[in-house]
Amino acid sequence: MLPFAKSPLACPDVTGTLIETPSSRYRLTVAASHSDQSIDMAAGKASIINGAIYYSPNCSRRVELPPNHEDFVYIRKTDQVDVADLHKPLWWSELTAYLAFLPLKPDYSFPFTDLFNLTFRQKKEVAILDAPVLLNWKKLENFIAEIIEDMRGHYGFPKPEPVMTTVVSTGIIFKNAKEFHEKVTRLQEWFAIWMAHLSYAIAIASTMDELMSAADSNCVFEPRRYFRREDEVPEWILRLCRHGKWDQPFISGLNTSVARFTPDFDRVGAFLDTSFAPRADYNFPIDFLLHFNVPVWYRWDAAWARDPKLHPRIARLAPPPEHLQIATIFISKTPSTGERPWEVFFANRKIAEYFMLKAESPIDKQRRLNREKDNPYNHTTKVYVWEWGSDGNYVCRRVSQPHNAATLGEFGRHQKVYNSVFNEWDCGHDLGDLDEDEEDGSPILGADPGEEGSDFDLGDDTLQLSSHNPLVPSSGGMGVHDLSSPAFKTFASTTSLPDHTKTFEIVKYPVLQILFEYFGFVSPLPVPEEYPHHSHKLTENEIKQTCRVLGVEELDADFTRSVLMQYCYRFLSDLGDQKVLVPPSDLFDLSPDNRIHVGATMRHRFIKKVSADWYLLDLPLEVAQAPWKLAVSHAVIALLLCRLDGGMDEYGLCNALMQRGVEFRTFLPLQPIAPQPLPSLITPIRLSDYKFTYGDYECYLQDRDRLLSSPRVRRAALMRGGIIWRLAASQASVSEVVMGPTASVRDYRQGTVLSSTDPAGTFYDDCLSSSEMDALCGLVYCYTDAGRGGQQQHLSWWPLDSIWRKDVAFPFWNARLESLVQGRLKELQSGSAKPLNASEWHKRIRAASNVRRALKNLGECSAKLLA
Repeated sequence: MLPFAKSPLACPDVTGTLIETPSSRYRLTVAASHSDQSIDMAAGKASIINGAIYYSPNCSRRVELPPNHEDFVYIRKTDQVDVADLHKPLWWSELTAYLAFLPLKPDYSFPFTDLFNLTFRQKKEVAILDAPVLLNWKKLENFIAEIIEDMRGHYGFPKPEPVMTTVVSTGIIFKNAKEFHEKVTRLQEWFAIWMAHLSYAIAIASTMDELMSAADSNCVFEPRRYFRREDEVPEWILRLCRHGKWDQPFISGLNTSVARFTPDFDRVGAFLDTSFAPRADYNFPIDFLLHFNVPVWYRWDAAWARDPKLHPRIARLAPPPEHLQIATIFISKTPSTGERPWEVFFANRKIAEYFMLKAESPIDKQRRLNREKDNPYNHTTKVYVWEWGSDGNYVCRRVSQPHNAATLGEFGRHQKVYNSVFNEWDCGHDLGDLDEDEEDGSPILGADPGEEGSDFDLGDDTLQLSSHNPLVPSSGGMGVHDLSSPAFKTFASTTSLPDHTKTFEIVKYPVLQILFEYFGFVSPLPVPEEYPHHSHKLTENEIKQTCRVLGVEELDADFTRSVLMQYCYRFLSDLGDQKVLVPPSDLFDLSPDNRIHVGATMRHRFIKKVSADWYLLDLPLEVAQAPWKLAVSHAVIALLLCRLDGGMDEYGLCNALMQRGVEFRTFLPLQPIAPQPLPSLITPIRLSDYKFTYGDYECYLQDRDRLLSSPRVRRAALMRGGIIWRLAASQASVSEVVMGPTASVRDYRQGTVLSSTDPAGTFYDDCLSSSEMDALCGLVYCYTDAGRGGQQQHLSWWPLDSIWRKDVAFPFWNARLESLVQGRLKELQSGSAKPLNASEWHKRIRAASNVRRALKNLGECSAKLLA
């Protein structure tokens, strides 16, 4: 018997002492778990619904009173009805409890990324969804159903009432692109029902495992928070792994995608019936739901508060007086959605274009003119689609690169706009009308997605299309499995999955430009024919040391033999010498005696250190061009701003920093409001003796693409610099950065905050959470001993951001970074597919002591000048 079950607990449909069975343990868990904890009502809201007061301690969403149970729970046709039909909370019932866990914005990370890798076959005048696609969808559905049934048998929760028989509809035929988009997107979204099933089962399993653990130890039950410690594996994961039917990546993928029970992950929630509230023996699962951040609503009768006999479990549900007062006087207004938001976007982008063109280099100008002739859609082009979002507003979705051509083929000539400055397309059915020759249904197959000269070959009868889902990955999937094998894999490796790290050509800067912009090296004028001091032929080791300091792969042979190289070598040697520390003043622009002293530049006057982490370029209003203010995170980069072309405005500087892969921010002054927290992601796990394969790396690529489908994440990753900038560079556009903070910041203050005395407000900008940075780098928790309390290794597919920033002083070492990326890609493609631990990454990126000393001295000198 469970420790807390010694005194009988009654449920609405159970009376008397319960006999211990899986079903009774389930009911006791739901009724009694975490009931001794106080309820945090800071995020609560009271509302008047049908003349009565309803209160939610953890949600401020507007809801309607649920209909009768039998009027709402019936089988839907998934190809005709949207899953949004179930986004209204129901009355709590054991048979439909899983619907309370239905995510409003599902996390389609692996293994759900396979839903968006779609291929079609042409048959006469229509297109038919390929049988392998339907097969993979059905297998995914069957795997989830088997796992849920296994957990239900073990943990005893009732068999749920279904609202669908299956997501997969066979024989799906599409006449045109618009019909494809509507039907396939609808089916994809219905997989959220399976996610809700799993989330509910995991919540039950997690709580019951904790209670059983307390019972086995013969001690009094003490509730623990659900989120596991880093040194333990959830028991339900161990159980499923012991089955041997599903492999670890699949189980871990389910954990990361459906087991997010954080306040930022919105779920549908449920109404609780409080009509029996005055009864002391009545229990309902409010604490269970609140513990997993599932929204709850219940009716509150003001008369109960005056009842001295009211049971304490009900008295603790009383809303704060101020919430009740707001409910009686607040008038809610429906926000305006805006009919054509892209017009405002295009107008703002025109302003950014003007300033970008002013700072355009001759090379960039020639590239832009070439693009204007061809209107390309190659691997460097970004494609966006304007469509209605789930919240009833237009949203702009980034299309995954492999689907660029097919997406452009879905829209008419007047429904897509190309911008040559930023090399990106904007598409949408509402952007324009179809021409007469296009009004026959805009066929999926045979459409010409671009202009002549395209080298994109789709094949004769096969086409890949994106449904423009906000979480579209690049490609890949579970594949077709050999079910006859006793140890078959839940997903199969596909070598066709593109790696975006290959599709970005890094800008290589001349050595003298690197020396000047970052180190402040000033060449003597004129350069003497002979070095005036004692010169010597540089050894191969000394040349390598110079390359390491500059972060380049090699130096030109003629340059290494030149007089100027002697000056450069002396400059860097003095900078790394513990006794000298500072190079000669005639070579160092940080010296006041230098002919082009950096402290005399105009921008230097406007750079202020506003915190321990940020230097702000605070231009006066009559000079500033952008609505945001540029900030950098290091003194060396702050002086880089001073050395860049004096004619550059904030837009040009922003573009220059982005090309160099350094960290910066574009802080926007806004009035402070209660911020929404950044998402907290769950890190994938593997148990002991697991052998990594290239398929694991593909899972990481799919999840990384899915994460970069968020405009906030893309933009913040590009401004982060270092390895994260490198991994995201092919996915994000320059325009996304120079246009300023995303709606996540403007509407919800979801980002980094910089305190300011500016009367315009506090400074905000987009940023990444620590778990998002870990996910972009491919962090994996690998346990050396299966089970709770086992030792844990932190492995990653790429250098963790904290490791890179700690060991390499400045992320402007682009050539060295590129060398690391390309070497790592060759290693992965050769079959050595495994993530590395921190010490292995340290060996690859650690700089020599004299290199670190030179960079440290440079940073200290720069900081003194800006103090």
